[in-house]
Amino acid sequence: MKNDGKQDYSVLKWSTPLEGMMSNCLTVTRNGKKLEYDGIYMKRGVPGPDEFLTVGAGQTLSSTFQVSDAFDMTKAGEYSVAVDTYLEYVVGSAASKPDIKRKIRRLSSPAVSFQIVGRGSSEETLGQIARFLESRKQTKQNGIFDGTFGDGVSRTSVFPNQVQPVIKGGTPALQKDTKVAHEDAHKTIISFLNAPGAQTSLVTTWFGQEKKSIVPFMGIKPQEIIVKKFKKMTKVLGKETITYTFDGPRCTANTYAYTFKKSRNIFLCSLYQQASVLTGDDNKVGILTHELSHAIASTDDIVYGKDPCRNLATQKPAKAVKNADNFEYFVEALHQQKG
Repeated sequence: MKNDGKQDYSVLKWSTPLEGMMSNCLTVTRNGKKLEYDGIYMKRGVPGPDEFLTVGAGQTLSSTFQVSDAFDMTKAGEYSVAVDTYLEYVVGSAASKPDIKRKIRRLSSPAVSFQIVGRGSSEETLGQIARFLESRKQTKQNGIFDGTFGDGVSRTSVFPNQVQPVIKGGTPALQKDTKVAHEDAHKTIISFLNAPGAQTSLVTTWFGQEKKSIVPFMGIKPQEIIVKKFKKMTKVLGKETITYTFDGPRCTANTYAYTFKKSRNIFLCSLYQQASVLTGDDNKVGILTHELSHAIASTDDIVYGKDPCRNLATQKPAKAVKNADNFEYFVEALHQQKG
């Protein structure tokens, strides 16, 4: 990334190649077909000055990372890689701005093409590795016939149609709070599914209004889409064990939690531990909803924060129904409404 201007800028590393393969910031294709991002999905907090890199006038920033950490390159073929994300930046130095006002600009690059012959890369994606470890663990657990899973935790439902989660690490108080948050998130989603038509206003706020299209069946119907995703989440929560692990190896100071798509493991970080259980923004109920939507319903991290999520719903509902933070704030609003 080169600064061709005459003044300094500080750019946020998040959602760019400057932090490596920690977000979906690339478009990767194999033989012309776009590959799915299969890396880490994080719920982040508010970035501090240390999350910005200053690039002076005429300077260039660069980074090196393994694209195969997040994109399956194990097959032979012709690949192309291009930067495809947004850049958040501050004019001047972020270190001198305690109340950082960020601007957003689209960040892209020309595609770089290359050929992989033979078997392809031997490196699996982070998502593939996570799912393999889970499947191996599940295979071992299937040999246990005493009705328990994980660390001897029973699969008895917390309430009808919910399997009790396994919680590893953390204090007894944090474990208790997490069980409460898990249960309340599930109950809140079920209450919405029982009467989705009663929440039209909230659906519009967080997912936008129906958009008609001149092409049949191509319109955007937010309520139908989110009902489908929430049903998928409740189906999994009613049959499968979710494991919550405190202080995962990829936790950072500015991370609430993280997971991988099609995973049943969610890692809880320091900001999660500090969050309120049931009230306020970014509470434990909401954070778990955010990560469960990634793991089960394959949502993405397009934008973070309440205002950007509202704007996304208003301007681009087709993206709002794919954004994890929109699911989080919708469930938080529902939960506080019924509370």
